Amino acid sequence: MEVAVSSELGSRRRNNDDAYVSEGITAGATLLAVADGFGRIASGGAGPAALSLALVREYLRRHMRGSYLSRSLSIPELRQTLLAALRHANGRLYAQSGSHEDFVAGGAALTLVLIVGSHAYVAHAGDARAYILRGNSLRRLTVDDSLFADLVPHGGAGEQAPRALLTRTLGTQPALEASVVHFELTPEDQLLLCTDGIHKFVSEEEIRAALQGHANAADAVHRLAVLARSRGGADNGTALLGRQLNLHTQPTVQSAQPLSFNLSRVMASLALIWLMLLTVISFRLLSSHDYFTVVHGHVALAQGYPTDVFGVHAWRVLKVYNVQADRLQAQALTTLEAASVGSEEQADRIVERLTAK
Repeated sequence: MEVAVSSELGSRRRNNDDAYVSEGITAGATLLAVADGFGRIASGGAGPAALSLALVREYLRRHMRGSYLSRSLSIPELRQTLLAALRHANGRLYAQSGSHEDFVAGGAALTLVLIVGSHAYVAHAGDARAYILRGNSLRRLTVDDSLFADLVPHGGAGEQAPRALLTRTLGTQPALEASVVHFELTPEDQLLLCTDGIHKFVSEEEIRAALQGHANAADAVHRLAVLARSRGGADNGTALLGRQLNLHTQPTVQSAQPLSFNLSRVMASLALIWLMLLTVISFRLLSSHDYFTVVHGHVALAQGYPTDVFGVHAWRVLKVYNVQADRLQAQALTTLEAASVGSEEQADRIVERLTAK
């Protein structure tokens, strides 16, 4: 399974309250999900989006692993398992946020796809969306839980769209009845999950073109992020794209954030540059200065400078003379060490002249 994600901070946001999950729940079952959080959790810690996804994920782990194998579950049973996971997450989020009937402290719009074998189950609450591209046709699998959903049915209206008033989200009401859609996958299907920071600025035709026009999933979601950002991108935007959905290997998420960087790669590059610089400096030192020294008690001609740079010699021995240093007079040895040497021939003459005295 190929999965790529782009999750970027909106131009008018201080924090990215979006969250996503891409994980193999058990053998033959994969969870893909995005969530868009708002408000805060009274108990602190993770934001509403991250907490809601964590609660759903842990519920599915407990109920679909071990002896409760996902392959043994029927379609109605899997549907009920997903609904129970969302009800569980909603109840915990509602209790931890401090919300009540007259006050909403925090919540999350959430859309997830549970893929079991060749079957997909889409669960949804809020205005995060799921799309499927099959052949040349892009179809939306969710309906926004918003009073203004029917006014902007195809996205792309950007800041000019009416501000959505969400009617169903996780954590804002004591009980939640989410919707679940089931369908069978084909090998060429592509699934896109995205928050409103993407679909509010990018039309469905542009989504279809991005998914069809890029062989690499990371390039496709990066294109969607670029389009959203070029049109204002005031809200946080997250897009998660899954391909080869019937291959239930542990999905490896490809990050598509252009401004992120890999610290280990940066450090490795700096180390390589420093090593190259050190090599150049050492070469220049070795070839720029000849001088006399003493090696194993004998007068020797060296090149470079009598020092080490981070454990690397900045000098090398060119020639050792058959002249014992302790047999030279102190003045002669001082003269040798202070002598300016322009070539090996000049060094030979200097040694010959001093030892002949």
